[in-house]
Amino acid sequence: MRRVSKARGFTLIELLVVIAIIGVLIALLLPAVQAAREAARRAQCTNNLKQIGLALHNYESSNGAFPPANWGRSIRDNPACNSQAHHTWADAILPYLEQTSAYNAINFQVPTYNGGVTSSGVTGNWGFVQATAYTTRIDAFICPSDLNLTERRTVATAMTGLNPYSQTSYAAVAGTIECLYYGYWSYTGANALQYCEAIEPNGVFGKNYSYKIADILDGTSSTAFVGETSHFKGEPVSVFSFWNRGAVFAGNIGTDVRPMSLAYTVPKINSAASGRAPANGSYLTDPFQFPFYPQSQFEGEFGFRSFHPGGANFVFGDGSVKFIKQTINAQNYQALGTKGLGEVLSSDSYQ
Repeated sequence: MRRVSKARGFTLIELLVVIAIIGVLIALLLPAVQAAREAARRAQCTNNLKQIGLALHNYESSNGAFPPANWGRSIRDNPACNSQAHHTWADAILPYLEQTSAYNAINFQVPTYNGGVTSSGVTGNWGFVQATAYTTRIDAFICPSDLNLTERRTVATAMTGLNPYSQTSYAAVAGTIECLYYGYWSYTGANALQYCEAIEPNGVFGKNYSYKIADILDGTSSTAFVGETSHFKGEPVSVFSFWNRGAVFAGNIGTDVRPMSLAYTVPKINSAASGRAPANGSYLTDPFQFPFYPQSQFEGEFGFRSFHPGGANFVFGDGSVKFIKQTINAQNYQALGTKGLGEVLSSDSYQ
């Protein structure tokens, strides 16, 4: 008589061992997957900056100079420094990023925000006028790491009051001379003429200043044009930098005061927001000394930052994109932000 053998199954212990092995393998694999995803996001960010760099050069070729970081009404039109149109370099290069429809929807004769004053002295609801363009998401202006870490927010626009804003992860490099905060925000009356538009940047971009290729005496390969200014870690999704208004914002976007459209190579890369105006105190009487106040290097809202580990991407004047480490020597970093101070740097001094 034949004996029928029964198939032997897994014991509970064997099953638990297999599950544990699978768990260990997943734990070992997960960092590699995350690293691969970050590498892809960083590659896309690099591509964005290459597009921006090419667009800036096409603009310069067509117009004879690069656009200002931001521009608006002159002190000669109105004594109040904060009566500005606030149009930005990002507005200007839209046609060169295949965003002609958004560009054509911008009215450059009126401000970017509600209540602003035009050159003819007319105050109006200009935020509504600009809303079509300024609620347009421009993918080339958003680093994927910046967007993904803000609760996967897919609509990169917000309305603050009557003003439309659209997200960006990038800002123009103004160098080491603070040319925005006191120009727009602090000086009126007797000091206005001196500081409202007389503070010339030593970078390629600044308020109401534009430069040609020939002005970049340090060489285009050693001069940073645009860098990353992503969210600060832990900020709410409603807080972000935006490409369509060159101003200084406080309170309504967080606890800190921060500029839009430009940033400086004085604060260390990835420094936290300090929650205060740049280098207060005696700095008020000498805004040209921005780099020489030790606290300036920790005022992250005036500098560059990213979600890429260890540094941030920058596009340089020759169109190359370089990852600058946050451990870069301060003197070398400041030299990268200036266009004509005669600094000589080798590539291994900052990469």
